Amino acid sequence: MKLLATALGLIILATFGCNRSNTRDSSEPQVEVAYQLIDDGEYTQAIDLFWSLLQDDDTPTIRIGLASAYAARAGILVQSYWDLILPLIKTQPELQNENVVKLKKDWQLLILKFPSDIQAVLIANEDKIFKAYQNLETIKARFQKIPLLTRIDQVGDINMAKSIIKDVPSRGSHLYRALLSLTLIRYEANESISQFNNAIASFDQSKPCPPQLKFWISHLESISTITSDLIFDLKFSYPSKTTEIEPFEKEFKNHSEVIAGLNSFLKTNLCR
Repeated sequence: MKLLATALGLIILATFGCNRSNTRDSSEPQVEVAYQLIDDGEYTQAIDLFWSLLQDDDTPTIRIGLASAYAARAGILVQSYWDLILPLIKTQPELQNENVVKLKKDWQLLILKFPSDIQAVLIANEDKIFKAYQNLETIKARFQKIPLLTRIDQVGDINMAKSIIKDVPSRGSHLYRALLSLTLIRYEANESISQFNNAIASFDQSKPCPPQLKFWISHLESISTITSDLIFDLKFSYPSKTTEIEPFEKEFKNHSEVIAGLNSFLKTNLCR
C-alpha cells in the first residue's frame, strides 16, 4: 500500500499553518525523491537521504519527511489515523472488569506469601495497585484503534520521529507528534500490564522486588511523561478546542498522581 507520503507532508505543512512556499529551494527535487522512497517502502534509504538533506538545509519539509520515514519504518501509516485523535481523546471507554477481578484474586493469594508485617502494609495500600491497573486497562480500551507497537526498534523509531519535529513551529507538526505519542502510550500500557502479570506469576519470596515489577514502575512513569507531551501538542494543535481536551488532561493528571503514590509505596516497601 502506498503511503502517499508527499501528500501527507503537504497536509501537515499547508493545512495546519506552515507555509510550504518558504521551503522551496535547490533541495526540492531530492526531497521528492526521498518522499518517493517512503511511498516505495524503502524507509531506511529515505531516512539516509533525508538526514543528508537536513545537514545542508534544515527546513520543516525535510524534518517532517524524515519523521515520516521513521514512523513508516515503525509501521505507522499516520494518514490512516489522522481523524481519530480527538474522538479517542473525548471518548470514555467502558472498562471490562474481568482482568481486574482476576488481579484481585491473584493478589490475595500473593499477599499470603509475605511475612505478616509486610502483609499488613500491602493490604493497607492495595487500592493504589488496583487503581493503577484499572488505569492501564482504560488506556488499552481507549486507544485500541491505534496501531500496537510490539518491538523495541519500533519504539526507537517513533521516539526519533517525535524528536525530529519537536521544534517545527506548526500546528500540523504538533498534531503529528500527538499521534505518535498515542502509539507510545498504548505500547507502554500493554508492556506495563504484561510485566505486572509476569511479576505476580513468577513471584519469588527471596526476591520481593522482581525485575518485572521494576519494569512495571518504569512503564508507568513513561506513560506520565509521554502523556504530558501529548497534552501539550494537542493544545498547540487545537487552540480553540481546549475545553474538549481538559477532561482528558484531568484524567491523566489523576493517573500521574496514582503512579507517584504507587511508586513511592513500592520503592519504600518492596523495591528498597
